[in-house]
Amino acid sequence: MGYRADDSYFSYARAFLANTISLQQLAEAMRFGNLGIQIFVQSEKAFKHLAYVEADVVRGQEYYIKRVKRDSEARTAYHRMLEENVPEGIFVRDIIGKEMKLNDLCI
Repeated sequence: MGYRADDSYFSYARAFLANTISLQQLAEAMRFGNLGIQIFVQSEKAFKHLAYVEADVVRGQEYYIKRVKRDSEARTAYHRMLEENVPEGIFVRDIIGKEMKLNDLCI
């Protein structure tokens, strides 16, 4: 379970990889705009536990407007965060330079 692949999220990740924002800022940005969560079913055993319940037909035009609004709100919140926060914390350069591992307490 994780964040949905979305253009806004990719721009946040690119900023982190470019040392523009910290790991903490990236985590904060990923929550902006309620852009959605996706679930990945990896095993055949898990997949067998899924059941089709129903499907609803929706108007693309209506939901496109909602998606654009959520994305716009997320980008506005992101830019506000950049203006308000002094970039401090853990950056990619720190993770690589200090050879941090996933189980390091500072991450």
